Amino acid sequence: MKIKKFNESKHHTVNREDLEDYAIELTDAGFEMSIIEGFICDGKRTTRPVTSESIPFYSISFTIKEVYIIFFL
Repeated sequence: MKIKKFNESKHHTVNREDLEDYAIELTDAGFEMSIIEGFICDGKRTTRPVTSESIPFYSISFTIKEVYIIFFL
């Protein structure tokens, strides 16, 4: 699998097992994972394929809420 940012030529190859390991480690550490599925059609992102040449993509993001504890003495 190649990970590529939209409209960039740089990419990094990650195999499926490594990607699954990263996701498990991040979710175990308290991160929330969200996945957006879509297609790239004529250089634009869409939710459905527009042409037979549409390229599927997955946008995976991890977020974590920061908690601040304030002590008053």
